[in-house]
Amino acid sequence: MTAPRHRPLRHMTRRDFGRRLAVLGAATWASPMWLAGHRQALAATHGVAVAPAGTTLERSLITTGEGPYFRLTEGPGWPIVVRSDLADPRRGREQRRVPLVSFLHLTDFQFPDVQSPARVEFLDRYADEPTPSFLGSAHRPQEALVIHACEAMNRQANAVGRGPVTGRPLDFTVCTGDNFDNAQLNELQWFLRLMNGGEIAPNSGDPDVFESVQSFTDPLGYDPHYYHPDPVADLRGQDNYKRHFGFPDLPGLLEASAQPFVAAGIDTPWYSLWGNHDVLVQGNAPANPVFEAIATGPLKVLAPPPGLAPGDLWRGLVEQDPGVVSRLGLAPARPVTPDPSRRFITARDYLEYHLASGGRPRGHGFTEDNLDALTLYYTFDIAPQVLGIGLDSTSPQLADGSIGETQLRWLEARLTEAHSRYLDASGTEVRTGNDDRLVVLFSHHRADSMQAMQGADHAGRIEPRHDGATVEALLHRFPNVIAWVNGHSHTNRVAPRPDPLDRTGGFWDITTSAQIDPPQQARILEVVDNRDGTLSLFATVVDHAGPARADADRRDLLALAGISRELAFNDYQSDVDHLLGAPEDLNVELLLPAPFELEAPSPARPTGPPSRDGR
Repeated sequence: MTAPRHRPLRHMTRRDFGRRLAVLGAATWASPMWLAGHRQALAATHGVAVAPAGTTLERSLITTGEGPYFRLTEGPGWPIVVRSDLADPRRGREQRRVPLVSFLHLTDFQFPDVQSPARVEFLDRYADEPTPSFLGSAHRPQEALVIHACEAMNRQANAVGRGPVTGRPLDFTVCTGDNFDNAQLNELQWFLRLMNGGEIAPNSGDPDVFESVQSFTDPLGYDPHYYHPDPVADLRGQDNYKRHFGFPDLPGLLEASAQPFVAAGIDTPWYSLWGNHDVLVQGNAPANPVFEAIATGPLKVLAPPPGLAPGDLWRGLVEQDPGVVSRLGLAPARPVTPDPSRRFITARDYLEYHLASGGRPRGHGFTEDNLDALTLYYTFDIAPQVLGIGLDSTSPQLADGSIGETQLRWLEARLTEAHSRYLDASGTEVRTGNDDRLVVLFSHHRADSMQAMQGADHAGRIEPRHDGATVEALLHRFPNVIAWVNGHSHTNRVAPRPDPLDRTGGFWDITTSAQIDPPQQARILEVVDNRDGTLSLFATVVDHAGPARADADRRDLLALAGISRELAFNDYQSDVDHLLGAPEDLNVELLLPAPFELEAPSPARPTGPPSRDGR
């Protein structure tokens, strides 16, 4: 549950809503600074990019209509914005540049088992200040279709198959956590099948009866705070989404969302991290016997018990307060079909299921050593001169991230191994004799969503846990770190991270938007040696393969993905312009000084159509 998504209904006018949605696509560039040069910039971009097809270099999405419900359609592509915050661009680099690696970044799929009794959608309406922020993001109108949007993204990535600027085939894919929504075993199984390929039935409980807050239309279960796609004969059919924002009737949508489909699987080797929604109930609280009984049990609580505030209910469940637990029997509830596959997972489960899941590479970054120590961080070889480091930024107790002392020391050791020289804690240069490698870090949380605390790691070891500022200070001692790629905030954001003491060249902080929320996008990143003492990181945004203009009458997978995106853009609680980002956060060339002289490249890889395995 991510509070920044929300705006209270009573503060949102239709004019405000329409003005926010109009930022998408070409309108994003409508400021005087961008509009004048947009066409020239786009033409120049197409002169630089080898393979822009299928990405937002070729076309973007724009909103159409007068509202209150907006449709989407195709608009012009977005040009590449050159970011010179860390290094100046040098003439002729387009002819000199050599690609080192190309990869796909996916994050925050966060697709839920929408029929799970453990989901507390009713808390969503209480997400206004001063209500605690953990009550937010508990319900979205598109949530039953998010897994279809994720599949559509994988299919689009497979079709693109290469870095659009250099044409280098994608070397790998990385999923930086919140790979599902509610830390449930069945959600983990769906995620692994989604990435490796095979049949998925995104259904739970009774396979013949859809049981969710969106499908309850009887007097006991109907609630106008949720979007109900199926038409209802009486006034109960006019939920808030239909009455105030013009959401359409889409008969049979929920039943179609639960039908099995065959996932294509991602064509490249892929690596996995985990986020707060993969380890915590609703992304906020550790699992406990009370939550477990609710998740696997036969009752769906529809509202707090009489006389109990929503925040007090949530805290009581987290703390297993007997007084609160005993009052659950008084809460409005609806019988549902129990399902043991909704049990919550542990760190050991996450590791074991990845190791046993198949696909490339085995374990998807995790090894038997991780399983023995119950650690969820690792290194992997991106390219001969590039090292990947996957961090575990999750905190076992709360949604905000942190890095434990043991992991921080491990990170320092791995960075040392990738450097011939670095700075120690006092700022003194240390020579190691090690070969230099560029370093790209991956984690779920970015630095500003991490906080210091004292707490346990996933193996129960109590130790200091560090915030993002501490991690960043460590990185600035190692000049070969060029990027920190992350998710969690559901936004497209790119920020320079210069060394405040000007000892090293700094690195780029790259955040990609979520699949659960608009704009449902991913990124392709390409690392390039400009052969002039600078590097470029190209980041290109990709939309999924669902149709831009959703077809309300179709129920095939790509049609469901298109409907998912349209509903997401019309969700009155989603701050679309914030999540989308500004032009400098989207298609960008990020320059930085090369920290060492890279070796002459091997012969160029072919730029023809990629093979099925993406190699």
